[in-house]
Amino acid sequence: MKIVQKAPSRIVISTAEPQSGAARYVAQLAIALRRLGMPVALFCPANFVRADLVREAGVEVIPAAARDVSEANLCKRLARNLGFLLRALRSQHRLVRRGDIVHFQFPMRTPFAALFYASARIKGAGVVLTAHDPLPHRWRLPRVLRRLERAMPGVEYELCHTVIAHNRKGCEVLREGFGLSPGRVFLVPHGMDTNASAWSSFPAMTEFRLLAFGSIRANKGLHLAIEAVQKLRRSRSIPVRLTIAGSLATMAESAYWQQCKRRIERDPAGFEIVEGFIPDDQVAALMARHHAVILPYTEFYSESGVAALSLSYGRPIVATDSGGLGELMDATGSAIPILAPNSDAVAAAISRAFTLGARRLEEMGAAGMRYMENARSWERVAEMTIGVYRHLQVPRRRESSIFPRTPEPESSAVRDFFDPIPPLGEPRDVSAP
Repeated sequence: MKIVQKAPSRIVISTAEPQSGAARYVAQLAIALRRLGMPVALFCPANFVRADLVREAGVEVIPAAARDVSEANLCKRLARNLGFLLRALRSQHRLVRRGDIVHFQFPMRTPFAALFYASARIKGAGVVLTAHDPLPHRWRLPRVLRRLERAMPGVEYELCHTVIAHNRKGCEVLREGFGLSPGRVFLVPHGMDTNASAWSSFPAMTEFRLLAFGSIRANKGLHLAIEAVQKLRRSRSIPVRLTIAGSLATMAESAYWQQCKRRIERDPAGFEIVEGFIPDDQVAALMARHHAVILPYTEFYSESGVAALSLSYGRPIVATDSGGLGELMDATGSAIPILAPNSDAVAAAISRAFTLGARRLEEMGAAGMRYMENARSWERVAEMTIGVYRHLQVPRRRESSIFPRTPEPESSAVRDFFDPIPPLGEPRDVSAP
């Protein structure tokens, strides 16, 4: 009689995003977990841009169907997303085994993601979700259906055994806004950029060069930065120049981006536009030409990957305290605060940053880079993520071959980071070194 041994449990990191900052984040986390000895598999679109890099690190890459994210009309986008959904869902259901932990990162949008969570639970896997946007930054349905749209993420969170947010505001949204119990909500901060070794000193400040980087969407307040720069240049008070480098977050943001471009066309002096996705090998040179990164976010509950990127390259940020930016600003001292989400407040913050001068800005950027290296290295983020896996609350879960039945972290210092976040009103900075 042939004896069939049970295959070992795995950490399956699942993502629906093939490129951009999302792919960078997923690749860095998968590699860091593998370096700490975790049995990691990456389930991703067949055209995931960092697949070779992840394979080289020893991570098993399991491709789903390719996902087309190019520009198209609404009907075509819906059709191709439905096709990807069906193929990827079938592949995941075949892939996942009882005892696996499936960690979803940048899944398909509501309500399609719920199908993937439900499938993983049916197969007897533990389901972990990193809620990069605990509350959607942009509502898509008509106002009359807003209550339904608002309820959809709550249904999805209930399908997950554990949900991770990047900052305390995000945790509060999950617990107060969606009623998740404290034992199901964890805080794991955003990691630094691993390509930032090409850091360079500041350029001479013959003009104050600001960078607005990353995906273009309305809640990032790009229009406020444009108006502020135009006001400052008209008043001739500061020789400021703004570079806008990035691509649309989704096609739904195209109308907003067209409005921004029309603003610039009315008074175009002092602007540089680099439209499209910026490859990793071009980021260092782009950062080297600028003194600071501007982030005039409005409504926001998540972490800014651009802020983490900026500090990783030793560039301070000019930012509001929206979402996790306030926590990052307090921890690093590497930010010039924008006191309100309006163009006058943005202009005032730019003026304060310029007054500090290149030397002080460089010192602030260097302090931010040290913080990212010490407190938010990917090894540290991976350790905290493993702690979440250890505490995974799966009803009637069988013993896993990844962790013993009653796991304990190696030291009391590590155990503190692995505990769920404390009750509201008892803050603890889990990202501090």
